[in-house]
Amino acid sequence: MLSTLCSWSRAASGLRRFTTSAVNLTDLSIGKIPFTAIADLRIHNDHPPINLLPRFALDRLPSTEGHIYHHIPAERPSLVSELRFRTEDGEDYHMPNKIPWSLPIWRIVKNPELAPIKDLLIKDSIVTPEYIERCERVFPAEFATVPPNRVIYGLRQPFPVHTCRNKTTLWVVGEERVLDLNIGSAWLGYPRPRQTNHLGAHPFAKQCLQVPRCTSFCQVLRWRNWTTMKTGIF
Repeated sequence: MLSTLCSWSRAASGLRRFTTSAVNLTDLSIGKIPFTAIADLRIHNDHPPINLLPRFALDRLPSTEGHIYHHIPAERPSLVSELRFRTEDGEDYHMPNKIPWSLPIWRIVKNPELAPIKDLLIKDSIVTPEYIERCERVFPAEFATVPPNRVIYGLRQPFPVHTCRNKTTLWVVGEERVLDLNIGSAWLGYPRPRQTNHLGAHPFAKQCLQVPRCTSFCQVLRWRNWTTMKTGIF
């Protein structure tokens, strides 16, 4: 059983993300491992190893030892819990983009290749079968590959937008429902010729100021500019 730790981490200049967990942190029974070991993680002998770092060069990642644990964001829908890696110094492992490594439970549930991890979570009593069934019911099949930064579940949560694309799809998660939010380019205030011709534009982040209750379609979302993101294309 890991101890509860509250900390601030910076995802970008001027942007902070609170990473406190609402309950005591519970680690998986696989024990202490180097971080890079999750690129070849074997849960059961009768299943092939699972690669949880498919897009990263392992030789560029510090291989600090630690534990995989169940993270529950405070004051957020229970369905948005995730796995994180807590190092021996008591901090979450941060990727090169300065954001903590995480594996959302929804991806574990919706991706058949991650079924051994789902079984281990139930076996270790970290989540209940009822919780897994609820995730399977609420999240659509697309969540097997949905990027976490496209999922909105809290106020003042930043998300990336590419100004040259005609549509941005976000997902708003509540306790019992998930809505897909398709936003056309007109709301950004850029005319179509600029989007067509200015292909080198950097994406920028927007901030969610109001999240609708997912039991109603009558709520309104308000947005404002947050910060320019020049680190790459999302």
